[in-house]
Amino acid sequence: MIIKILIALLVFMVVVTFHEFGHFIIAKKSKIKVNEFSVGMGPKICSKQKGETLYSLRALPLGGYCAMEGEDEGEIENKDFSNTGNFNQAPIIRRLFTIFAGPFFNFILAFLIMFLVFTFRGCQTTTVSDVIENSPAKKYGIKAEDTIIKIENYNIKNWQDIQTSLSKLNKETVNVTVLRDNKEKEIKLSFDGSNKKMLGIKSKLKRNIFVSIKEAFKTIIYFIFSMFEVLKGLFTGKVGVGQLSGPIGVVGAISSAASSGIFPLLYITAFISVNLGFINLLPIPALDGGRLLFLIIELIKGKPISREKEGLVHTIGFICLMVLILFVSFKDVIRLGIFGAK
Repeated sequence: MIIKILIALLVFMVVVTFHEFGHFIIAKKSKIKVNEFSVGMGPKICSKQKGETLYSLRALPLGGYCAMEGEDEGEIENKDFSNTGNFNQAPIIRRLFTIFAGPFFNFILAFLIMFLVFTFRGCQTTTVSDVIENSPAKKYGIKAEDTIIKIENYNIKNWQDIQTSLSKLNKETVNVTVLRDNKEKEIKLSFDGSNKKMLGIKSKLKRNIFVSIKEAFKTIIYFIFSMFEVLKGLFTGKVGVGQLSGPIGVVGAISSAASSGIFPLLYITAFISVNLGFINLLPIPALDGGRLLFLIIELIKGKPISREKEGLVHTIGFICLMVLILFVSFKDVIRLGIFGAK
């Protein structure tokens, strides 16, 4: 159990550190001074000063940070846009790219992870390689080498489409159309309680570097659209705040994936990385999206909003964010049964 928790913390730290590295590398390219780049939080274990930046390793594996010169300072009296290295005195386009780089690097990390997964494991296709015993697919006659082309009215173009279509269908019985010996065949399947929404098939894998690039890109798009679906559900009431997962829930999910092997672990790492990037781009105060919103307003108006007002908005946003995290974490504790909670 301890090993699983350590793996989960390591995954979380890698995802957050890569996010901060995005800020760091673009800040450097934009001639914005980075005072410290830290891997981990809390007490310092070791550090090395190189040029203007202190590189440090800290005790708590809970992410990291990129501390830029003047990023959280108030109003700047001196409006000289010379090469001071101060974040707030840098041209606005450089500031926009520097803030945007964090979430964008999360998408890059996710793409690289999924590319490696598809390259070494192979890309899942809609063709069946094997049918699991005692599954609906076995019971109702789906065979190896069948290609799933349709589930009810959903056209199946990739492996993700199979589970997505099944999850959207609120039916105990579904019609699955397969291509067998170049002929279409419709098979009617019924799900019982133990096999609900799972066909019980294994995918035939295909290995090709260009296909890996394509599938990695499509997977990232799939993750992003999944996040939009969650947002839509929150606004329409189909998804409650209590159904969201906080850090404890994320650790639990990573631990479960780690038990299933390296590829499920890499898959959920990519998913978490996309989630982090996506959430950070939302126009929420205290997050990168909130900072980007203020920068866009500054770009339109030609002058920044009062730093004091912006700081107050971010502080209130941060407090609200912490309250939300505490709430969903409490729900995670109950859901996972930690400390005997029920």
